[in-house]
Amino acid sequence: MRAKKSSWTDILGRKIITEVFSFASVGAIGFAIEAIVLTILVTQGVDIYLSRAISFPAALTATWYLNRKHTFDGRKNSRFASLKSEYISYFFIQGAGALLNLVIFSLTVFLLPQFKLIPVIPLAIGAGFAMIFNYSASKYFVYGKKTQVSDEI
Repeated sequence: MRAKKSSWTDILGRKIITEVFSFASVGAIGFAIEAIVLTILVTQGVDIYLSRAISFPAALTATWYLNRKHTFDGRKNSRFASLKSEYISYFFIQGAGALLNLVIFSLTVFLLPQFKLIPVIPLAIGAGFAMIFNYSASKYFVYGKKTQVSDEI
């Protein structure tokens, strides 16, 4: 019996699955960074929302670097002349995702106030919804076709 050849849809499907898995793995690292910073700040008495304002940029910078090096390796959208402009675009897209995350986080804390004592739970709920938005926007608006990327900022 002959082995079935892989079709382009099989290959494309595997590529997308691999890319989504990589994006999710990087997101998990970002989530861990944000969760650790958030938890430390909240347990030290810092307001929960101010803590998010501090924890988010730390996670964002880590995920930008890891996604550009691993998930979207070698891709560059032609409208970005430098890493700085790519980072700024990534920042705004992730900022929109963070706003979605924050709305869901806030609704969860409002509707289930006991989660103020365990802020990682509403953070995870918001992060799940935001991940779908962030992946799609990063893939289509920040990164384009695979090309040589300049590391100049």
